[in-house]
Amino acid sequence: MARIRGVILTETGRARLVACLDKLMSSETISKVSAPELEDYCKSKVHYLSASTINRILAGKPVDQSSCRTFFLAMDLSLEPSDWEYAEQERIETEEPSEAPLTIANNTPPIGIASEIKDRDWGRLDPYLSSTFRTLVERKTSEFVGRQYIFDAIDNFLTTNPCGYISIKAKPGVGKSTILAEYVRRTNCIAHFNLRPDGIARADQFLESICVQLIGRYGVNSNLPLPPGATEDGRFLNHLLEQAAQRAPESPVVIAIDALDEVNLASQSSGANVLYLPQYLPDNVYVLLTQRSDVPLPFHVFVPHKIIDLMGSEYTARSSQDIELYIRTQSERRSIQHWLYLQALDKEDFITQLSLKSELNFMYLFYVLGDIEQGRYKDFSIQDLPSGLENYYETHWQLMGMNAQPLPRSKIKIVYVLATIEQAVSADHISRIAGDDVLTVQEVLTHDFGQFLLIQNIENELCYSVYHSSFSDFLYRKDIVQAAGVMLEDILLQITNSLWEGVYGDEQL
Repeated sequence: MARIRGVILTETGRARLVACLDKLMSSETISKVSAPELEDYCKSKVHYLSASTINRILAGKPVDQSSCRTFFLAMDLSLEPSDWEYAEQERIETEEPSEAPLTIANNTPPIGIASEIKDRDWGRLDPYLSSTFRTLVERKTSEFVGRQYIFDAIDNFLTTNPCGYISIKAKPGVGKSTILAEYVRRTNCIAHFNLRPDGIARADQFLESICVQLIGRYGVNSNLPLPPGATEDGRFLNHLLEQAAQRAPESPVVIAIDALDEVNLASQSSGANVLYLPQYLPDNVYVLLTQRSDVPLPFHVFVPHKIIDLMGSEYTARSSQDIELYIRTQSERRSIQHWLYLQALDKEDFITQLSLKSELNFMYLFYVLGDIEQGRYKDFSIQDLPSGLENYYETHWQLMGMNAQPLPRSKIKIVYVLATIEQAVSADHISRIAGDDVLTVQEVLTHDFGQFLLIQNIENELCYSVYHSSFSDFLYRKDIVQAAGVMLEDILLQITNSLWEGVYGDEQL
């Protein structure tokens, strides 16, 4: 038995959708309610959904909530809480798909449930996935929309290759980690996230994480804890992959690994693949990777390897559709609508202009829409908003007075200490390194740069880390470093001395 989990339409949602489809047919916008024709209609409305996903929605089968929301938006409807409900039911793996037809409206032909549509397993996250990773997945996927074509490409690779790697590459902020997190949420596959700000960036951490999950999921090799030497190189991982493939011959063994570019390569042997990833994989084993497209890594394999370059022409148009869908969804918020009202700005114009300014960068939208909600752009017109993520950081830097004369050296130092230390730390720890009182540090962290930080409760103490590496990239840009008058070497020495003092007392290096 397996669990199917997702959302399905309620009677209310179904009735609203039926009325809309009846209206579209009566106006001859569509000739019949068929999944392929509705797919084309959604595309014409700048909403991409595959025919198979549409078929599942119409057939009353579980889909992810973002796909259901996308379909409603394409039908010029907003998805209301009364339109859907969580679906959780059991099915027999060997059971053939139902061929019972579905009639969505009285004057339309039935839509058969195509036998080739493969059910996704909408299971809960694996209990062996660490709490840090579980929280990350839930946070990143809470407002996920679009990207169905990426998931279709992954599914196609899994069904047409005996094994292999899939690499999703893009610039910072385009959504690689969110795509991988959503895939983990949908499929409940084994997963590891490299998080340099949280101190998770070493090869041994990766090996321990994946090996524990393989043993827990497939009951392979031995009981926990791991045997000595298991995290020193890739041999034990290879052994577990062989056994896992033998234990699960009917379903693929999929491992998702995020942010290869954040791995500390000094934590592994020179010449080895990043994270000791195997050059060969057993049949039925697949590894999904994400990494920045501008960071070269040691990685050479002799199995099928598909690269999904989100910056390539193949995906640009679809990424643009996803960007517009995300803006459309977020613009339903009252605070955004109020800003549009004050600006006398049409919603469609807002979507078009902000989409162009985003340069296909979701992180940009995350920040700008958040700033609009917080009232930071109440005196800005749509034309005044910065274009692109780099310009957004520059604009915020200036708004916070970081280029003022004389330079606010205390604020600058606090920000650079946080970006350089590469781990979640408390305000008290930052104050000791920066030499400022805790209240000043707290003000800078929460008021000036709060939207760029991830706040965690670690051992009953609030700790801060940089939310996204693109902000650190901005801080380390040569012209920004020079304008800020920062001596990075001095900051690194102070951080090192602080860590040394924590272990050895007041003795200096």
